Amino acid sequence: MSGNRDALKKLRIQFQGALTTEELGQTTRWLNRSPSTNTHARAWADAGAPHGALVFADHQTAGRGRHDRTWSAEPGLNLTVSVILRPGIRPAQYSLITLAASLAVLDTIRSNCNPVSSRIKWPNDILVDGKKCCGMLLESVIGTDPAESFVILGIGLNVNQTDFPDTLQNTATSIMLACGRPVDRSQILADLLGKLESILETLEKRPESIATLYQKEMEGVGERMTLTDVHTDRSYEGVLRGVDEAGALQMEIESEIHSFHAGDVRLQTEKL
Repeated sequence: MSGNRDALKKLRIQFQGALTTEELGQTTRWLNRSPSTNTHARAWADAGAPHGALVFADHQTAGRGRHDRTWSAEPGLNLTVSVILRPGIRPAQYSLITLAASLAVLDTIRSNCNPVSSRIKWPNDILVDGKKCCGMLLESVIGTDPAESFVILGIGLNVNQTDFPDTLQNTATSIMLACGRPVDRSQILADLLGKLESILETLEKRPESIATLYQKEMEGVGERMTLTDVHTDRSYEGVLRGVDEAGALQMEIESEIHSFHAGDVRLQTEKL
C-alpha cells in the first residue's frame, strides 16, 4: 500500500507542477481507491467544495456511465476523475457542458498524440481510430438558489491501458495504443483541465458557438444511422444532421427533422 501512496503522491506533485489553470484543479482530493469519483464529488459539492474542485481516483471500482453502464479501467494506468463545476450559465444550458467537455478531451488527445482519426460520438464518447477512448457522465443538481446549483463532470479516459476485457477488445482503445508509447498521466490531466477551463469560458461568453464547434467534430454527420429510444426500445433509422444550439441530436427521419436528448436515446455506431 505504501508503494501505491508514494506513486499517487508523485503523480500529484507532477500534476501540480504542470497545471496552468486559474480555478480548475486548484483544489483536489487524491484517492488510491474509490467506488465512484462522481459520488465522492457530489458529497463534497454538497459540503461546499468550490468551482473547479477535482476528485482523482487511481482505481475506481464502480465507475458509472450513461444508461447505468459500468466503466472498466485498470488501476494506475488511466484517468478517472470528477470535476465540480459551478458555471456562470443558466441550468437550462448545462447540457452544453457535455459538448464543451467532449471538445476539451478531443483537443487534449490530439495535443498529446497523433491518432489516425479522432472524433466525437454523440453525446460524449471520444473515438480514437474508431474505438472508444473516453466516456463521461454529467450529473447536475439544480437548487432553488442559483448559488446552490452545480454540475459534477465525470471523465474516464483510457491513457496507458493496453489490455481490455474480451467484451471490449474490439471497441475500446487508449492513448498509448494510438501513440505506440506510454503517456504521462499528470501531463494529460493538467492539459485537459487547461483546455476544459478555456472552453468553459467560451461557453459562458458565447454559448451559441459550442454546438457549432462540436458539430464539426461529430462522427457520422450526413450518414444514415440507427437510433434507439432507451425507454421503449423502439428503433429509428435516418440521416444524422448534427446538433441544435442546446446540444440535442438532430436526425432526419422520412424528410422531417427530429430532436433527441442524450438521456432518452442510444445512437448506434453501425451505419445502415
